[in-house]
Amino acid sequence: MARPLRRDWFAWFTTLPSSVTLVVCLFLPQFTDCNGREKTAFETNTAGLMIGIALLGVLPLLWRWRPKNMGPYEELAGFISFMLTLAFIPVFPLAGLFAKWHTGACLTWAAAWIDLVGMVCWTSAATTRRELRRATAARAGDPPLPIDLPG
Repeated sequence: MARPLRRDWFAWFTTLPSSVTLVVCLFLPQFTDCNGREKTAFETNTAGLMIGIALLGVLPLLWRWRPKNMGPYEELAGFISFMLTLAFIPVFPLAGLFAKWHTGACLTWAAAWIDLVGMVCWTSAATTRRELRRATAARAGDPPLPIDLPG
């Protein structure tokens, strides 16, 4: 197993705490509606998205112990995770558009932004690893990687 890049460490130290924060925020009151009722993520139907984003935030660390045949898909997984997290950020405020935000909602939104930054770092590290493998294979005279395109 190769030594992790600095971007990997940054991805781990941003996505893991943000994932834990999202799980904790599932049970905190997030919004107070116009009738004065406090609503959690389960009542505003954002819990599914929050659980999904929390699971995606664990991927950078879990990918470290992946089977070797899944190497080329790390960039794809990082990109999809980034896009799903990016989609959550503008959708979440719509759930509490006309409501008063509580600390749980603010923490959820902040954790999603931090998770987004971690996904960018993870995808960047995956691209760097791919380029390092390609350069090492070319220097050793090995055949190109199966995902490489000519030119």
